[in-house]
Amino acid sequence: MASHAIARDRKPGMRTEIAAAAYARGAFREARAACNAVLRRQPRDTEALRLLALVELRAGRAADALIAIGRAIATAPSDAALQATRGDILRQSGRHAEAVAAYDRALELSPGKPEFHSGRGKALSDDGRHADALSSHEEALRAGGETATRLVNRGIALRRLERFEEALADAERATKLAPASAAALNLLGTVLQELDRPAQAMLALSKAIALAPRDALGHYHRANLLRKFGQFEGALDDYSRALELAPDVRTARLGRASLLSDFGRFEQADADFALLVSSPHASAEERFNSALSHLRRGSFDAGWRGYDNRWRIAAAATFTLETDKPSWRPGHPSGTLLAWGEQGIGDEIMFGSILPDLVRAEPGTQLGVDERLVPLFSRSFPGIPVWRRGALRELPFDAHVPLGDLGMHFRPTPESFPRTPFLVADPDLAARLRSRLAADGKPVVGISWGSSRKAAASKCIDIARIGNTPALRDARLVNLQYGNCIEDLERLARTGADIIDASEIDKTNDIDGLAALLEACDLVVTISNVTAHLAGALGKPTFLLLGNPADWRWGTCAATSHWYRSVRIIRQARPGDWDGVFATLDAALCSAFPALGQGAPSTRLQHPEPA
Repeated sequence: MASHAIARDRKPGMRTEIAAAAYARGAFREARAACNAVLRRQPRDTEALRLLALVELRAGRAADALIAIGRAIATAPSDAALQATRGDILRQSGRHAEAVAAYDRALELSPGKPEFHSGRGKALSDDGRHADALSSHEEALRAGGETATRLVNRGIALRRLERFEEALADAERATKLAPASAAALNLLGTVLQELDRPAQAMLALSKAIALAPRDALGHYHRANLLRKFGQFEGALDDYSRALELAPDVRTARLGRASLLSDFGRFEQADADFALLVSSPHASAEERFNSALSHLRRGSFDAGWRGYDNRWRIAAAATFTLETDKPSWRPGHPSGTLLAWGEQGIGDEIMFGSILPDLVRAEPGTQLGVDERLVPLFSRSFPGIPVWRRGALRELPFDAHVPLGDLGMHFRPTPESFPRTPFLVADPDLAARLRSRLAADGKPVVGISWGSSRKAAASKCIDIARIGNTPALRDARLVNLQYGNCIEDLERLARTGADIIDASEIDKTNDIDGLAALLEACDLVVTISNVTAHLAGALGKPTFLLLGNPADWRWGTCAATSHWYRSVRIIRQARPGDWDGVFATLDAALCSAFPALGQGAPSTRLQHPEPA
């Protein structure tokens, strides 16, 4: 009996079954050995080659997996399942366009197979072609009917297209069909997060992790949710757990690297970024975030080299100039050079600080910016023709440069930042505003506390904190906040604060008027928003109140800014600690401006010295 069993075990078919069983339980070395034993007897055994390809892929040997599946296809070129397996290997290797072609071949050989449509949809989605991916997932549903897996696949595509309500419907339907599906609960949690339903999102994601504690994606999605709501240590733990389970989940490594950089833990962040950007499949998002990590710590030369990856990230630029004219190269004759702003108002102001350097190198420079900045920049840079961005396509020029590219040429080190004021407000309007705001001699303090960006909630402050700051009770507060803030101003007034709205200035669209209003103030207290950039560019004494973590441009720990000499930074010691920020602000105001908090009328306030 024993010898007969052993003899049967040595048959190729039995060895293939042994390989399949070993693969199923994750014993990849055993599965490889069994496959190779079959192939030594029958080198063209299709099933053994297919299994060997899957084993090599799971073992992280994608090149060997492709060789094995290629050999299998050579034995059975009309086998649609082998073509689809090749698509799976290519997709998991990051070769998404080739994967789509492999699935297309599989569908030619066997039209209507729902699993082939599903694989094709995943490859398209990985390639960023989310609308095409949605079509493939809908084909899978039409061909094979409604299953939880197919609904999840379609829901993921809908989520990436920001069709969140439809994605939610698919997620809810999938969880009803398969209540114990971790994939369905993961989708449900991520969509609920997008719809600002954090408690429900956390419940769904935690259920997903309980059902599949070794599913890396569950930990990754929960890390994103924890990070969004300021639970950073928990987020780091979940990112790390995801990477323990699946070291190749690049999104988890990017999330951890970016979060470590946010908190100045650069040595650990660099280890993750190095793994990401050294890969031939490194994405623009990975390279861009690595660059921001360098910029955050003041390693400007290294940071600017990767900053151009912003062009390959949809949300990084708000304007693109379509032109066939060459990009500017320093030291090469350029004739008329067009410098143009491609990001938000704050960024255009910040990079505008480099314009004097550019004009010294290229006297024929013209400038294109957001139309709201045209009056202010025209006054501030009288030697530079300034145009609104919408008119640039009709403008004659010989070469061009985006403002965001100027850093690599003119700000390679911290010492290369002159940090001098470079914008000039309308002096007549500023004088008229000043005469009204300071009529009774009170210190005039401009305030801004919010941001229009939805993702920036953690950096905004409760307006009542300003009214309850002792050093500001003897000041006249001037509203610099853009957007509709009537309710906030009413709350501030109820604290007993002396607040003026200056409603004649449209603080959203009249940036030149806002600059004059800032100039009429003695100092500014603001969060990180357009007001901070404008105040710094004008050289206005400014206290910048930063959440933790803060944007890359403010560094991680310094009390001063490379970009603006007049800005003093007050940072949260730990995430969410606004009490500490306002205690520091109160002390700093009393120290820098003795008239504040003393109940006495003031003369013109003195410039605060950076700490």
